[in-house]
Amino acid sequence: MRAIDPSESVDLEFAIGTTPVTVTALHALRLGLAQAWISGDIFNPRAVVVQRSETPAVPLAYGADAGAIWAILRTLAGWTSITVDPDIAHDLRPIMSWYYPHIRFQEIVFHALRGAPAQPPTLDAQTRLLSSVDVDLLETLPIDDFGFGTRENTLRNGIAAGALSAGRLISTAWVSAYAGLYAEVRAYTQPDMRGRGLASYTTWLVMDALRRRGSLPIWAVDEGNKAALRIADKLGLLEVSRRVMLTPTA
Repeated sequence: MRAIDPSESVDLEFAIGTTPVTVTALHALRLGLAQAWISGDIFNPRAVVVQRSETPAVPLAYGADAGAIWAILRTLAGWTSITVDPDIAHDLRPIMSWYYPHIRFQEIVFHALRGAPAQPPTLDAQTRLLSSVDVDLLETLPIDDFGFGTRENTLRNGIAAGALSAGRLISTAWVSAYAGLYAEVRAYTQPDMRGRGLASYTTWLVMDALRRRGSLPIWAVDEGNKAALRIADKLGLLEVSRRVMLTPTA
């Protein structure tokens, strides 16, 4: 096991592939917003674990050797959960059970856009793409992980859309990661404004802009997040993959 040097990021992309489930890891490594560890040869790794600086509590693991993933994970500080492919989760969970009495099993569903996104109903709220002059609006949101390190970089280097009411940003969607043709999209709506279709519309704006630029939007959500799954259905997104989050609990 060893830490991966930033100069090896291109080789790591070859090792774990550029897919909907690796977009976040590759994006963070390319921007210097993550550290990575590898077991085995970089061109044929047994395990790769990526720990993002914005979400260190949830490392991302890849590779076919559950024991090698666990050997890396045990050396990391500050983690509370680990995400892996479903087949590896079934091998890793028993290993973790030797150290923790209970392991929570939670699936993450990855969707991709095929063709143009279906446009949701028009909203009463003002909706538009955001630009770098809108950084003050993003400052009002209780979000630490935008994917680009800072809110300014999110608006400068990505795509974001917002729904506003009386000058207040009540819902937003943004690109949180790029890798190859893929672009992962996330959304957030203020708690008192949920259930009105705001996230669907802002997400549609971002995904439509991505499609016009030749990128393939990715939407990754917890299987228990019914609202986010409804957005996938409204916009015509198709499930393309799954990951599993394993969380030790008392």
